[in-house]
Amino acid sequence: MAASPRALLISGHLVDAPGRPAERFPQRLASRVRDEMSAVFDEWAIGQGTTVITGGARGADIIGAEQAVLRGAHPVLCLALPVQELEGRSVELPGTDWLDRFHRLLPRADVRVLPGRAVAGDEVFARANQWMVETAHDLDPDPFALVVWDGKEGDGPLVIGWLEPVLASPSVHLWIPPLHHGDPTCDGVILQTFSDPLGTRFSGGVTALLPRQLEARLRSRSLALARLLQSLGYVGRCSLDFILVGDHLDDAAMLCVDCNARWGGAVSTSPPWPTHPSRHWDASATTSPHCWTRPCGSRRRGAARRGAAPRRHGPARP
Repeated sequence: MAASPRALLISGHLVDAPGRPAERFPQRLASRVRDEMSAVFDEWAIGQGTTVITGGARGADIIGAEQAVLRGAHPVLCLALPVQELEGRSVELPGTDWLDRFHRLLPRADVRVLPGRAVAGDEVFARANQWMVETAHDLDPDPFALVVWDGKEGDGPLVIGWLEPVLASPSVHLWIPPLHHGDPTCDGVILQTFSDPLGTRFSGGVTALLPRQLEARLRSRSLALARLLQSLGYVGRCSLDFILVGDHLDDAAMLCVDCNARWGGAVSTSPPWPTHPSRHWDASATTSPHCWTRPCGSRRRGAARRGAAPRRHGPARP
């Protein structure tokens, strides 16, 4: 059996508050999440040698910290707000026992409050998430992560941090003709730019200046995924977003994190791409309907299964 991780980061949606328009993590799924999380803890042999880091909120955070206590692991609660303020914002839920469970955890956990709080509104939670990622990475160069997510867009940035240094975020732009009407082609590669220090707000793209071998690998991997999309019936433009992680570009790991349908072409800040007359093919002439899919499993720390069940992530670099 592989050694248990020195650090495990747990995050996820809050259990839904009353009156939420659309369900995301309803209270009735809490027991299912607990059982599945317990199974993951067993599989990863979480115990005395592991520090389990959570944000202390109702839902995955509290469940994960409780599982840590049960196994003799070291729970760390990285709170975005002082205890009483966090209780009102992210813990208490009428008709449930989340607040009592939070109070039982406090004397058993290493409780820390986000230092130097100088941000307004919900931005404090994004900062706290980044802080937890950094805390996990300080403890273990290959930390594990377990995230509870319903597979849909959240109320804030989906991902605010990675468990390895991110060197660049290239986007590979592709043209995919109908099946049996030619092979996919790569129109170009851009580097995505962001307007905030955490890299959560996309602002545009610039022409990529990457090492030749690295760009060749990006194009090759993207075309392989494009052929898969083509076989599923996708026709038109799309872009595949990657992150390059590691210490140096020469040996960076390439992680595909997103696929974007682009019927009208690339983003306006990108270089001009070739035109493709074949993109006016009549859909009725193809054997498969137009569709879009996400062809590859995301390696970003923030993905999980639908239905608020936990998704397992192994070490940041296998």
